Amino acid sequence: MEMDKIENHMVAQSQPELDREYPCNHDEWTVVEIEDTYGWSEDYIDFKIVCDSCGKDGYRSYNMKFIDVEWD
Repeated sequence: MEMDKIENHMVAQSQPELDREYPCNHDEWTVVEIEDTYGWSEDYIDFKIVCDSCGKDGYRSYNMKFIDVEWD
């Protein structure tokens, strides 16, 4: 004897809004950690970041430029 399958109507419906990925400009982000350059170069510093809107991980690199040292 085969039982009839009962589907959850909330799950069984198609959801076209979930079928495509909407573009994100990644305008707002948060620094998660400072990446170690492992001695490759002391000219750059890398930050691991996460987009506040979509949650994707990314990296930002900055060129480190020595300007001056001030002493009191």
